[in-house]
Amino acid sequence: LAAMAKSVRFGSMRCNYYSEQTDEGIVMQFGAMLCQMEGALPVILFKGTDRTLVGWKEDFYMAFSKPISGQRVAAWYLNEVAQKIEGRFIVAGHSKGGNLSLYSAVNSEADIRSRITMAFSFDGPGFRSEFFENEAYAEMKDRLVTVISCNSTVGLMLRRAGKLAIVKTDTTGPLAHDTFKWEVMGPKFVKTTKLSKGSEKFDKVMDDILENMDEKTRIDFIDELFDTLLSTGAVTLTDL
Repeated sequence: LAAMAKSVRFGSMRCNYYSEQTDEGIVMQFGAMLCQMEGALPVILFKGTDRTLVGWKEDFYMAFSKPISGQRVAAWYLNEVAQKIEGRFIVAGHSKGGNLSLYSAVNSEADIRSRITMAFSFDGPGFRSEFFENEAYAEMKDRLVTVISCNSTVGLMLRRAGKLAIVKTDTTGPLAHDTFKWEVMGPKFVKTTKLSKGSEKFDKVMDDILENMDEKTRIDFIDELFDTLLSTGAVTLTDL
């Protein structure tokens, strides 16, 4: 924070309404804040998954039909914060935060939804089919953008929403999820039109697995997996 405050790029940026909640009982890891750079529209930002096991378990819960806890809180947060600012604004997030960005935008109140210029998901997981049946999605879809790298894995989980932009990266595996490894030219990402062969294969395998696994099986598998991990006494991936 001290380094950002001294920098030319971020020095004049204002950050407000910071919120962070982690709750193992309801399986939720959530973070958000409002940022405004000088001369730019305000941006409501949602935090991605941290190192906690409960945060990763919540990500897996996105494969279920019902909204996860973080999605419900994100919609509430956006409605609350949007009432404290005037005019148009942007919504964004990376990883799980990207999913929360699009979910909260579509599920915000109608008068607030009309003020959203764009909502961005940077390599965030997608959604189950029920999300796309929402009338508000049809209204918002041209203002929703999913940005993934050509070697994406996380961003290929479930169905992608809105417009799709693919960015070049030479990095493969989990590190391709890191936006600092994505290619840029000046102030813009360097885009491409297609995924790598590895990502295309991963996308097909994930679709086949989810298509052939009923919801109860998914729930049982995820609960047993994380019960086993948590039984070690570990709280974070680092502990594990």
